[in-house]
Amino acid sequence: MSKTTKLSGRHLVIQVTRDRVRIAKAAIGTNTKFSDFLTVPLEEGVVEDGAILRPEALHDKLSEALRAPAYRSVKRAVLVLCTTQVVTETTSVPKAAQKRLDKLLHANMDMYFPIRVEDYTLTYEVVGPDPNDETQLSVQLWAAPNELLRSYYGLANGCGLAVSAIDYGGHAMATVAGVSFAREQAAEKKKAKRAARRKQEDDELSVEPSKSPERTTLYLTMEQEEMILTFVRGAQVRMQRVLLRSSSNYAEDMDDVLMAAEYYDASNPDLTGGMDVITCGDLAEEAALSDAISNSMGVPVSIYEGTTGPRWVLCEGACATDLDFGDPSMNKVRRGEAMNMLAQTLVLAACVAVFAGVTALYLTSRADWARSLAQQQAAFNTALAGSAAGENERKYVNYTVVYDSYSDDWDALLGTFDENGIVSAGLLRTYNDNLPVALEDLEKTLPTDVSVTTIGISESGLVVELACEDKATAAYA
Repeated sequence: MSKTTKLSGRHLVIQVTRDRVRIAKAAIGTNTKFSDFLTVPLEEGVVEDGAILRPEALHDKLSEALRAPAYRSVKRAVLVLCTTQVVTETTSVPKAAQKRLDKLLHANMDMYFPIRVEDYTLTYEVVGPDPNDETQLSVQLWAAPNELLRSYYGLANGCGLAVSAIDYGGHAMATVAGVSFAREQAAEKKKAKRAARRKQEDDELSVEPSKSPERTTLYLTMEQEEMILTFVRGAQVRMQRVLLRSSSNYAEDMDDVLMAAEYYDASNPDLTGGMDVITCGDLAEEAALSDAISNSMGVPVSIYEGTTGPRWVLCEGACATDLDFGDPSMNKVRRGEAMNMLAQTLVLAACVAVFAGVTALYLTSRADWARSLAQQQAAFNTALAGSAAGENERKYVNYTVVYDSYSDDWDALLGTFDENGIVSAGLLRTYNDNLPVALEDLEKTLPTDVSVTTIGISESGLVVELACEDKATAAYA
């Protein structure tokens, strides 16, 4: 997938990392508003480098969190992909219209990446004209593993959410920083006009035009498992690296950052303006991180604030994405909801069957067993009366103990009754006494055009299946 329409409306934005899941509610629009922030800790081994290793455990954690009243009414989600498994490349291709460019890039995907192309989903953004060849376009490419994408769609769909978009963490960081991988054509034209105007004014005054060097900003996103290095200059992402952290030692992290910075300098020999560092992510506010950056790089360090603060920066960027790194054909939420309804119906049917089975067992089996035991007791009495053998007496005593225990168990389980009704209630409750009251309440509460088709029991109480004429009535019921 490539371009997608701008997101709008209420969404849940969800970021899954090795140690935690971040969830926030977003009203996406011109001025996106965030609320109801929640962080859910994860056990070790559930997620590694973005890969969901234990889907059942992650599903249980997420579905439990989504039961919160603040999240229940929101059924669309934006997911943030935090992983080093997404491969990236910048290439040049002949200038072409959008549709032809899309076909060209997909057809030649194996030329750009050393991967099995059928196992990956391609996303791209046009950077602009190739500075070395006017007939070519420079394009930024990303390829995400299909298996990884499927696991995220399955996670969200399994929790009843439709996925509006999947954004890659690196792209989300660029979005929230207000920059792009594409060159800002309009900004360049305005800058050129301003420069021409200044030159004309300076020429008129016979003053040599002054030129201030442009600085590079390094956005350093530090999470527990990974770090994203985004080098920005002139409102454009000039280089980006996503690296796994080898340890929790900031000094070792700085070795990797310095190597990336040296490569950036070598790739851009014309840079003269210096560098600033802005930290964001889960560890952005750690004083030890700022000290490590200052000591190793000797550059100014500040903390990203933005709308949501440094920890939620990727979630903030994902809600403003104009790219979808996923594949909508994997979005199976409709089928998942149907399966959920079918599963609920089957569970209800099973509850009704169990209830009927227990009732039948109580009405028939106990009477049969009681008659059988009575016959056996009579036979033992006859044998005892006709024999003086101690063995028969011992058997009778044992039988009496067993019979009494059995009878006590039945009474404790099902209660005792006489001709006037219940003498003592048992542990097994059928709620028959409450049924008229429940039906009376349902008749008062439900709309007149709603029918009750099935009634059963569950662990939490009464289960009712309703038949409604339309969705609006069902929502009200």
